[in-house]
Amino acid sequence: MFKYLFYLSFLIITVYAEDSFIFDFNKSSGDWFAVNDNVMGGLSNGNSSLSDQKLIFSGNLSLENNGGFSSIRSPKVSQDLTSCKGIQLRVKGDGRNYLFNIYTNIRIPAGSYRGSFTTTAGKWTEIFIPFTEFQATSFGRAIPFFPSLNRKQIKRLGFMVSDKKPGPFRLEIEWIKAIKKTSQSVNIPLNLLQKLESNEDTSFFYNLVEKTKYKELLASRNNFTVIVPHDSIFEQMPKRDRELIKNNELVTIFFLSIHLSPNTQITDSSNKLNAFLKENFDVENASKKIISSNGVLYVVKKSTPSFKEFLIKGSLEELVEFTIEKGAPIYNMGYVSICTKIYYLSLNIIYEQHSDKLSKQLKSDLWKSINSETKDRPQYKRAWDLRALLDRVYSESKVISQNDSKVNK
Repeated sequence: MFKYLFYLSFLIITVYAEDSFIFDFNKSSGDWFAVNDNVMGGLSNGNSSLSDQKLIFSGNLSLENNGGFSSIRSPKVSQDLTSCKGIQLRVKGDGRNYLFNIYTNIRIPAGSYRGSFTTTAGKWTEIFIPFTEFQATSFGRAIPFFPSLNRKQIKRLGFMVSDKKPGPFRLEIEWIKAIKKTSQSVNIPLNLLQKLESNEDTSFFYNLVEKTKYKELLASRNNFTVIVPHDSIFEQMPKRDRELIKNNELVTIFFLSIHLSPNTQITDSSNKLNAFLKENFDVENASKKIISSNGVLYVVKKSTPSFKEFLIKGSLEELVEFTIEKGAPIYNMGYVSICTKIYYLSLNIIYEQHSDKLSKQLKSDLWKSINSETKDRPQYKRAWDLRALLDRVYSESKVISQNDSKVNK
C-alpha cells in the first residue's frame, strides 16, 4: 500500500501532538537579532522586524568577499521539548530555500543543528521539520558522528539564507510551534527522491541515483536542482556509453554530479562548462517541472552531452572550477565519499587529457595519487589530498592562461 502513496502530491502523516507555541508573533516579538557574513568580511545584510504581527526576515544576500549568508536568532527559549516530534512553521517566502537553526547548550563553532525548507513565492505554507532531520553543522558543513539533537537543551532558534543566490530576500513568519501529541494531520511534501521514483519516464536516471549515496542526499533536507534526462534519451544513447554510465561507479557519480546542482540552478557564470550545460539541457523548454520539498526536478528530452563533448568545451582551469563547484558542497553536506569520487575521476581526466600542460613535478604527483593504495587512509583526508592537487592544477593553469594572454597581445 505504501508504494502507491508516492503518486500523491503529498504524503499525509498523522503526528500525535499538542500544538505548543514557541513564538507566536500575534502576541509578542521577542528580541531577535541578526548575524550576517560581515563577521567574516562579507557584505550581506539582513535583519528582523515586526509588521502586521508577523516576524519579517529580510535583506540582501551578497557573495562578495567570500560571503554568502544572512541570519537572525531568537532570544533565549526555556522550553523542554523532549516529548516533541518536531518544529512546525507558518511562513510566506519568496521561492528561496531557507534554513531553520536550533542552538543548544552544546557549543559548536559557527554552528547549530540545522534543517532546511523551501518556500513558495507569495504563498503562506505550514512546514513540519522532524527533530530527527536536524543535522549538526559547523561553518556550513555537516559534522559526522556528532551527538544528535538534545531536545531538552534547546536555547535559541533562528533562520538563515545561504542559497548562493545574490540579491534581495524576504521571509515572513507568523508562528513557530513544537509538535507534541495530537491527532492533527501534517502535510509533508514529497522529497526529490520520492518525486523521482514516482515519475514513470525517468526510471533509468532513478536507478542510477538509487545505487549511489545520492539516494540519501535527494531524500535529505539538502536542496538540489536536478536535470533529469527522459528515458528516451538513454534509449537513443550508444549502448557502450549507456553501459559505462550504468556499470562504472566513478562514471555514474560524475554523470550524476553534472545533472545535480546543490542549492541552486546551473549558474550563468562565465565558466564555459556551466554555459554549455545550461544551453544543452534547455531547462526553459523542459517537458516537466516537478516541485518537491527540497528542490526541483526538470525532465528534459534534449540529448545529454557525452563526456568527450562536455570536457572539450572548457579550459583546464574551468574544469577544475567545475569539479570543486560540484564536489565541495557535497563534502560540506557530510557525503565525503561522493566528493572524493568526483575529485578522483576529474584528476584522472586531467592526467589523461591535460598532463602536457602541467609541470613535471605536478604530473608525477598526480600519477602517484591516482595509482596509490588508499584503503587505510580516512575518506576525509583522501578528499583533502585530492583537493590540494586540484588547487595546484588550478594555480598552474592560471599561469598558463596569463602567459597565453601575454603572447596573444
